Amino acid sequence: MKKFSQRTLSALAVAAIAAGGVGAVAPAAVAQEAPAVAPAAGERQVIQSQMSWGIRDTWNNYITGKIAQGDVEADGAAVQIVEGSSDRERSYQFNGNQGGVVGDKIVIPFNGTLHFWGHAHRGDDEAILDGTYSNFVLVLQGNQARLCADMRYRPFESTEKAAPFKEAQNVPFSQWQLAEAVDPNAETVQFQSAGEGQFASDTVHESFGEQYLDNDYTAPMSGFAQLAEGAPTGLEGGNCDVGPVASSGGTGNAPSVGGATAPAPSAPAAQQPQAAPQKSLADTGVPLVSGIVAALGAVAALVGVAFATLRRNA
Repeated sequence: MKKFSQRTLSALAVAAIAAGGVGAVAPAAVAQEAPAVAPAAGERQVIQSQMSWGIRDTWNNYITGKIAQGDVEADGAAVQIVEGSSDRERSYQFNGNQGGVVGDKIVIPFNGTLHFWGHAHRGDDEAILDGTYSNFVLVLQGNQARLCADMRYRPFESTEKAAPFKEAQNVPFSQWQLAEAVDPNAETVQFQSAGEGQFASDTVHESFGEQYLDNDYTAPMSGFAQLAEGAPTGLEGGNCDVGPVASSGGTGNAPSVGGATAPAPSAPAAQQPQAAPQKSLADTGVPLVSGIVAALGAVAALVGVAFATLRRNA
């Protein structure tokens, strides 16, 4: 009888283990959700930025003056028009809160638009000069700076004909030599050109009607970027990634137009730690745990039956 009871207990134990196997979970299945990926060591992001730039004094005077009789428009948030005492002294303020450090470069996107038009004198509402610049990206590297943008513009054909629009992305717009090299590890990076810059590509010359091929200076610029630990943001576009920033060869003589000294940065909002997101039971893998607990309960019940049987047969 004792022998039979041991065999019964063995069989019940095997059955219990088999029942428990139903709730067993493969190691790969236990990890239902990968932990949030922390920023890689040393990653830095831009949390606030600003750049002031006048583009070019003669352009400002020309496009809204008596000759072109045009206008300039900005979206008013990411890019703002700052009027001066005359058209020549007009400047543009670019505001951002994205970007980061990529290698030895500080990459700063400005998600605004500028639209210039002029020579709409033919009565058909089609300006002969018509250019929209958007998705600006400023790259600071050592003591060099370069600005790129997407462009949609009419190349100049004649004073009596508006040409079809052309489009180009990630176009080098202007480049400068900086007064001081930037430090990607600083908390606040102040930057200012060492004078004038210059137009940086044939495409941007074409968008300005090829008026400045022989004298291609651009206005000085200045600004700041506040950096913090974290992965760079907003760098899904071309990011002005057209090789190292080249020396602008600017004259270094800064006229009193456009990008003046960098504005004093306002303190950024304190970075509050994010609360862990609320998860449903399904997200935590509780159904699997429940299955395991149920299986263990079955084991305990079967073992209890086995001991009861032994006591009766003893």
